[in-house]
Amino acid sequence: MSIQSKLRSESFRKESPKSPTGDVDLAARVDELEKENKRLIADKKKVEDELQELREAHGESDWLKDETKKADTHAAELEKLRAEIASLQRQNAQLAAAKRRASSSVSLTSSSASDLASQLASKSETISSLELEISSLQSKLAAAQKFADEQTSRISSLELDLQKARHEAESSAQELADLKANLDKASERAAADGSARSSAETRVAQLEAELGTARRAAEEAMKRAATQEKKVETLTTLHRESDARHQAKLADLSKSEREAKELRSRITALSNENARLMDEAVRRKKLETEGDADGLDEIEDEERQRLASRVRELEEEVFELRRGVWREKRIALQPGMDSDPYSSHGTFDDIDLNPTGSPVGVRKQTQHSTFSDVINSGIAAFRGDTNTEKRRNRGQSLGLLSDDAFEFDEAAFAAAQADEAKKRLERVKEVKRGLINWKGWRVDIADLRGGWGGVFEA
Repeated sequence: MSIQSKLRSESFRKESPKSPTGDVDLAARVDELEKENKRLIADKKKVEDELQELREAHGESDWLKDETKKADTHAAELEKLRAEIASLQRQNAQLAAAKRRASSSVSLTSSSASDLASQLASKSETISSLELEISSLQSKLAAAQKFADEQTSRISSLELDLQKARHEAESSAQELADLKANLDKASERAAADGSARSSAETRVAQLEAELGTARRAAEEAMKRAATQEKKVETLTTLHRESDARHQAKLADLSKSEREAKELRSRITALSNENARLMDEAVRRKKLETEGDADGLDEIEDEERQRLASRVRELEEEVFELRRGVWREKRIALQPGMDSDPYSSHGTFDDIDLNPTGSPVGVRKQTQHSTFSDVINSGIAAFRGDTNTEKRRNRGQSLGLLSDDAFEFDEAAFAAAQADEAKKRLERVKEVKRGLINWKGWRVDIADLRGGWGGVFEA
């Protein structure tokens, strides 16, 4: 504190800070104050360490207090033991009186008296050991309380020293801030009153520093650009490799799909063949077990029905194909949005020069063109080509005008199917009614012919 007051008085006695000697003294004072501040900070840290040690010692005093509490519990136990000893002594006196009264039970009373004496001796030993322990704990407690009082007084003194040190540090920091402000003002005035050479040198130094910074920034930018280019090249190669792998996967996928389609078609064909063979085996078993001629007729009827249903399915398929091809041709005959109606595309219209104009020839031409158009339309759809389909449709436009003669009457077809089903049901009923006439006959299979059943003798 004396050094600080001395420095403060000297600062008031100083001259104006405009002179260079005043600036030097002010800088020296600032250095001294900074050193003093560092010393005070070190002292503060030391005091805080001592305070922490004292707090730890206070924790030890708490432990001693806990030990004191334990000693109190031991004392309570000691009182309990003393009460038990007193009760045992009373019991011993009562037993002695009973001994004098009853001489017949001498042996029993002597054994109980010896037991009570041994218990009394053990209790007295326990009491003596507890008294010794309590005395030692009381001495420890007194020493701990004394140490705690000393530590408390020391803590209070150290806290006062710490507060004083903090106050001194704050005052020195405030004085240091004031001195720095004065030094800044003096440096500003000196810079304002200084020569142009110093300002130019500082400006050159600043520009050189900025130039070096700009060069370093440019070098870093070039390095980053080079790394980015390398990353772009790496990503490009990775993209190409991933694209190639993707294309290979797509090719493998399309190949596997084609193989799956082929396998499905083969499975379907094999399942159909298996069903046919199973049906044939069932029929043969029926022929071997039952052996009647009506079974063969029934098999032939079933074969005829199957063939008739197949014919109907084919007729329906032909009808659907004709109708679909006619729709496609009608759409192709209509000019599109971008097509030129006056351009012929280098094609000609096919005109039938047959003078008779019979519908038979038209029918043959239509049927031929329908099948070929189905094949060509499938190929064109697979290739993605539409010009050939348009030209062919344009060339066959006159032949399609007579396609109305092949319209399909669905109601008549359904009625015909219903009639045929009724007739087939009646035929089956007649066959079943006629089986009664064949009871007692035996059928011997003479030959088995593929696709037609067996040849038998009745």
